Amino acid sequence: MKKCPPEILKDPFAHIQREVPLFPEIIGPGLLSGARESSALWLYYLYARNLYEEIEHGIVYEGEKDPEPKFKELITSIAKLYDVKPEDMTNAWDEVDMVCIAKNLPTMPRDDKYRFDKPAIITSIDGYV
Repeated sequence: MKKCPPEILKDPFAHIQREVPLFPEIIGPGLLSGARESSALWLYYLYARNLYEEIEHGIVYEGEKDPEPKFKELITSIAKLYDVKPEDMTNAWDEVDMVCIAKNLPTMPRDDKYRFDKPAIITSIDGYV
């Protein structure tokens, strides 16, 4: 049996061409810059805001476990999908906030557990040390 090359074991999806949404409809002055990092952060915002709403306003019935969303895992997964660093994504929060204001959407709370504004928070995540 032939052995799998070590580079495939490290990232088995590295050789796969991935297409990711770049959101051209919200790229422009005062909106997203067009950089992959800002598009990645916009996608994170869309998913994270939905999870946040479920946590803050969702109903947990007796006997059910409270939801435990993993925002760090979400941001690192999206960063890997876009082939960018999570800490570079977080530099685009001003752009994402401007799109939210323009589209009359709520912004993400200014809390480190959702925004990861401080580089030390993200670089402590496994795989990004």
